[in-house]
Amino acid sequence: DEDWTEMLGGADGLLYFSVQDSSGVEPRQRKYWASDGTAAGSEQILSFPVGATANLAEFGGQTLMLVADYESPTWQLYATDGTEAGTFLVTTGDGERRNQGDAVFGDDWMLFATSEGLWLSDGTAAGSELLPDTRNYFVHQALDGWALVSGPQDGRGVEFALLDPTDGSMVELPEIEVGEAGTEVYRVLVAGAALWTTAFRSDVGFELFRLDLAEWLTPAPQALFADGFESNDTAAWSSTVP
Repeated sequence: DEDWTEMLGGADGLLYFSVQDSSGVEPRQRKYWASDGTAAGSEQILSFPVGATANLAEFGGQTLMLVADYESPTWQLYATDGTEAGTFLVTTGDGERRNQGDAVFGDDWMLFATSEGLWLSDGTAAGSELLPDTRNYFVHQALDGWALVSGPQDGRGVEFALLDPTDGSMVELPEIEVGEAGTEVYRVLVAGAALWTTAFRSDVGFELFRLDLAEWLTPAPQALFADGFESNDTAAWSSTVP
């Protein structure tokens, strides 16, 4: 017996999903499938212990699956054409994934968090590296060529930064909680040129905070003759507290 468990998404005209063995016979497995929407065009391509999770991405002319096998503290990166014969291991690394959703994808790169730190990859073994001094970091969103991350920073506690995927360098964003204590980040959303986060700060508790990111983002095309001007002041966070 098998139960549908997860829709991974579509890539190159195929739908990828997983089903979980619910027979009760150990060891139980989670099986990953690709389908073109027909019985003849549906095929199991991978199988892992039931606790495994996966992310799907399409770039560099290939479809990639990032799989975390929680039976061992490792992750695996596979390339696939949607068939078992055309699915192969690109590279693997140490460190448990922080959580299933803790991975972001750009046009030609991926960034994901493990217990060892942040891994940056271009989808090849040679182009996959563990970034130094990134243990306990989280990744949140791909953003106009950057990756939005948060983690412990020297003298600042846990705060946000923008990571440059071309070289792994970071630009630290203004602190929510000034000083070494830092803050606790919960929900994160970027809409337009604004970063919104629900965070805990010692003087106000749990609040909604906003940071204008226009300074770091490529401005949207504007009409030749604009009706007005923007201050473009990006110096500090604002919050719901008066």
